[in-house]
Amino acid sequence: MVGRIGSIVSMKRNQHLSICKPESLSRARINGMEKETVAEFYKTLEKVVEENDLRGKPECVYNVDETGMPLNNQPPNIIAKNGS
Repeated sequence: MVGRIGSIVSMKRNQHLSICKPESLSRARINGMEKETVAEFYKTLEKVVEENDLRGKPECVYNVDETGMPLNNQPPNIIAKNGS
C-alpha cells in the first residue's frame, strides 16, 4: 500500500490522474429500476416459482428487504483518470 507521501509524489508525476469521490450505491439502485432490469427480474422470478412448484403456496415464499444491506454507503476517495 502506498503511503501518503508516496501518493502525493505519484499524483504530481501523473498529471492525468486526480482524487475523486466515487458514486455511492444509491445511483446503482436507480439504474436497477430501468424497465428492462425490472422485466428481467420478474421473468426470473416466474421461472423460479415454476421450477420449485411455489404457485399457490404463499407460506413457502419469504420476503427479504435491504435492512441489512448498506446500499447508501459513503465510499472513500479514489484515484482515477481525469474526467472519469
